[in-house]
Amino acid sequence: MNGGAKRVLSWIPIFLPPIVTIPWVVVLAPLKLAEDIFSIPSALAASALFTLVLAAVKKKHLPKRWVILPLLSWIYECLPITLPGPIDEFLAIGGSGMVTFWAWAKKEHLPGK
Repeated sequence: MNGGAKRVLSWIPIFLPPIVTIPWVVVLAPLKLAEDIFSIPSALAASALFTLVLAAVKKKHLPKRWVILPLLSWIYECLPITLPGPIDEFLAIGGSGMVTFWAWAKKEHLPGK
């Protein structure tokens, strides 16, 4: 047991998404099938967004609950599945990006915090 000590997010897990995503992209990129089932820019963008949100949580700019949607988006974009066309990238990354931006704007800049 940790004696009731509060857990603090360190900087190492914050940068794990790109560290995991880049080798994953390198493994999947040479596959001919990868063009149809995997979007490399989307996986990298989801990784960057997830890292950004983790850093914002660490610096207390966002509450911890706002990590869930970028985490799910990152996992989805790293899986070798995709919908036809760019719709899944728009929905996954755009949606989690807009929700994250809204949470930050609401907390930092809108009246009635």
